[in-house]
Amino acid sequence: MKAALLVLSDIHITSAQDPILAKARDIACATYPILAHVDAVLVLVAGDVAFSGKRDQYVLASQFFAEITKWLQAEGKVPVRWFAVPGNHDCDFDKDGAVRQTLIDGVLRGGPVDDQLIDLCTSVQLEFFAFRNQLEDNTGDGTAKDHLWRSTTMQVAQETITVEAINMAWLSKLRETVGGLTFPWNQVAPGAGSGSEKGLRIAIQHHPANWISQTTYRPYRAFLKQRSHLVITGHEHVPNVGVTIDTEAATTAFIECGPLQEGTSLESSSFLVLTIDTSNEKLSARNFRFDGERYVQSPDFPWEQERALMLAEDEAFRLRHAFEWSLNDPGAPILDANGREIELADFFVFPDMADLSTEGKSGTVNIYPASDLCKLDIIKPGVFIIGEEKSGRTSLLYQLFLRYRDAGLVPVLISGEDLKHTQPEMLGRVVRAAYEAQYETAYVEFEQLSKTNKILIVDDFQFTPIKNEQHRSVLLENLGKFASGLLFSCDKSIPSERFELSSAKLRRFGLQPFGFRARHELIKRWHGFSDPDLSEAEFLVRCDESERVVNHVMTRKVIPALPLYLVTLLQSLTVRRGAELIDSSLGHYYHYLITEAFRGAKASLDKFNELFDYCSHLAWEFYRKDTDELSETMLRQFTNEYSKVWTTVDFQPRLEFLLNAKILERRGSSIAFRYPYVHYYLKGRYLASRLEEPDVRAYIENACTQLYVRDNANTVLFLAHHAHDEFFIQSIQRSLDGLFEDCPAVTFDGDVTDVTALITNAPKIVFNGGTPEDHRIKAAELHDDMDDGSDGLMEAPEPGDHVSFQAEMTTLFKTTEVLGLILKAQYSGLRHDRKQALLASMFNGLMRGLHSVYDGLIRRPEFLQQGAEQLAEQASKALEDRRKRVERVIALIIELISFAYVMHAAECARSPELTENVEAVAKQASTTAFDLIAIAICLDSGNGLPRAQLRYLQKKVKNNLVASRLLTFIVLYRLYMFETSDEDKLWVRRQFSFGYGATQKGSAIAGASSSIAGLMSHD
Repeated sequence: MKAALLVLSDIHITSAQDPILAKARDIACATYPILAHVDAVLVLVAGDVAFSGKRDQYVLASQFFAEITKWLQAEGKVPVRWFAVPGNHDCDFDKDGAVRQTLIDGVLRGGPVDDQLIDLCTSVQLEFFAFRNQLEDNTGDGTAKDHLWRSTTMQVAQETITVEAINMAWLSKLRETVGGLTFPWNQVAPGAGSGSEKGLRIAIQHHPANWISQTTYRPYRAFLKQRSHLVITGHEHVPNVGVTIDTEAATTAFIECGPLQEGTSLESSSFLVLTIDTSNEKLSARNFRFDGERYVQSPDFPWEQERALMLAEDEAFRLRHAFEWSLNDPGAPILDANGREIELADFFVFPDMADLSTEGKSGTVNIYPASDLCKLDIIKPGVFIIGEEKSGRTSLLYQLFLRYRDAGLVPVLISGEDLKHTQPEMLGRVVRAAYEAQYETAYVEFEQLSKTNKILIVDDFQFTPIKNEQHRSVLLENLGKFASGLLFSCDKSIPSERFELSSAKLRRFGLQPFGFRARHELIKRWHGFSDPDLSEAEFLVRCDESERVVNHVMTRKVIPALPLYLVTLLQSLTVRRGAELIDSSLGHYYHYLITEAFRGAKASLDKFNELFDYCSHLAWEFYRKDTDELSETMLRQFTNEYSKVWTTVDFQPRLEFLLNAKILERRGSSIAFRYPYVHYYLKGRYLASRLEEPDVRAYIENACTQLYVRDNANTVLFLAHHAHDEFFIQSIQRSLDGLFEDCPAVTFDGDVTDVTALITNAPKIVFNGGTPEDHRIKAAELHDDMDDGSDGLMEAPEPGDHVSFQAEMTTLFKTTEVLGLILKAQYSGLRHDRKQALLASMFNGLMRGLHSVYDGLIRRPEFLQQGAEQLAEQASKALEDRRKRVERVIALIIELISFAYVMHAAECARSPELTENVEAVAKQASTTAFDLIAIAICLDSGNGLPRAQLRYLQKKVKNNLVASRLLTFIVLYRLYMFETSDEDKLWVRRQFSFGYGATQKGSAIAGASSSIAGLMSHD
């Protein structure tokens, strides 16, 4: 028997205007080449038929599906059967309520499931069930369980096909996260566990199995593999076909379908066509994508050739429960907002890795996602994963172990310290001991398994007692005799570039710090579990709050952007929200990291204060000696002096303790603070406790005027976490007021005439739609592309009395940043008039800096012209077009600079506790510049649009080209970055003049960035 499977998913039908509704014939036509060769067509719909589970959307779907059936039967004259499962978009959440939410929470906590509960939880899907019954011409058995698992058996050419429709969306909410669902398969699956039914067995479900909780994910997936030849899913919008091999004779194919329609666009529209030959147990799969005219086969889809399919008899190679639990142990108690422990898989995000094997050969280093290591061909014959301490090497190996298991492979995890011999027979004993500690299945089964299905994973290879490089090479060669894939983790102390097997050289990958995109994904996953009941808009705001703080910390380059520090910070932010989010939370965070280091080195709690005092004095000693490193002799002298004045400290035990706690580290024969954040936190602590001392005051005043110097900037920033003294605030304010003091502050009230002339031919501002999440991902990726690893600070003060434009501008941004932190942290301890004076200083300082930039652009336009002309050369050869393009790019660069200054001012003062003070300052100043800053603060949130304020300001800037376009940019930013109600979007569209359509090209933004960089580097 041969059958064609047309797999559709994620159609999201909203209205009669949906473009997909006109493509029924095109979809059917893609199957025409195979219709003459099959006995039947099964159309499998993997969820999200409708956009919001409404009856009128299913009426449109019924008509659309009927059209597809008509065109299929007109060509092939073969029977066509339809099967569908609901997705999360097939839930009508207007019918959701508190009772259903309470029941869902109970099920997720492990509560019982009965028919009444199923009926209540699936009540939001009733319109879908009515549609499905009509589509399939099948009313089911009338039970609640039919809503969760419908099994249909049919005969095609004297053979049996069973289609099992599984409702994974029965607990769906408006917002879902990976691992946030569960499913009672052992209660509702007909004949669960037998796996012995005749014929072809197909399972359809909307969510892939990894969307259910980690405690049930693997048992459920194993159950599906025992029961099904094919498992078809949608939801993730990425078409793919994979196979798992549980024994050498059994396979299960997992089919992931792409979206048929996203929003109102067919740009990524795709579907799958599978061909099944049951007599020969063969499967082929083809992906079709819309090219603008028709659906064409994707040339790069992995399953164009035929593959064998056979049903698994039972799950082989069962893990021991304790070991399986350890693979998801994050290594320390990680709690969400509700105090529940979170497993590693709940928030794990694959890092990026650099291919060190090609480093230096082409001048560039290729970066890949570490998820590529899931592919067996990547780790053959062997791979080294290299990362510093706390880089997440072990966690990565644990998650790879589980994914190899999911792919039907049998991995074995070995500790590097256990590799004490190179002989194969001795290594065999190590492998056996590790296997038997990890698996319940007898070792003989593993021995007799083909090498192609085995993976050896060695963690901390640097701890192997075998130090001779030649002997290590022999060790690697002999380990390769046990498995087809070898995966090693180690630190940078191992010269792994010298290792190779006789067959090939081992590849080396270096784990990269978490960049903006990885941090964005981690924060989303964290809040997905910590705050599961938030609406989409609330969730976005919560993620935005955390992302601002995390990026503020990580871009300072004082804390490693590694998973441990990120998760610890997120946990700190989870329990400390509100006014203290920026300052107190971060002070608490740094303090927590250091106390945990003390605790990890077995210090008693009563010693913590003395340890902090000693280390704070030591941080100041490094400054006094003007060095990053002290010799052991100098450190001993310091300890002796400290002991005479404060309290006696035994030098050698104290040194060993701080090294063991990783507060200090050895660098050759010298000693240094291990991480910058430790040094600066302790130095700030020392300064804050001695603000009355003249030499400390002199130091702080000088540092505040030279914040373009790295040591000064970091010291003052960390001092802000300790000091609440008026002297410190005055020092920052005096420094700020002295910057660009010869430039008047830009007001945008008749003082930017020359700038207006440069933007007269600015391009039309266009809003291209899309979701805030999509735009945030793009923004994170852009930040990653632009991040060169530098913090933009200098190592030492510039010589002479005159500082460069770059140094003065850096100091401007640093002083306003620190002043903003102080205002947000000390809002209740400062009088209104004092807060308003500081806000005015901050806003005026930035507007003076912007005036200086404008002067530079007007006086020396060649820097601006250079980048714009390069873009114009690429865009057109025609002189008139080229000139026009140059003018537009110049205008865009100027507007982006202006926008950056206004938004930085807004970010520094962005706090609900400062709102009334910002309004008072703007009212008193009565300048358009301050009004723009105030509205930018108001719009940089998920709150509703302040329509009255926007109307007032729009009227005020009506005849002011620079200010009116700046206001439009600010509104546009709000639409891109936060959820906005349909009513507000409609109001904005009517009120503002920007268009709707394609976004402005990224090349223009890149050109602007290039020109800004050129300008900033010249005085």
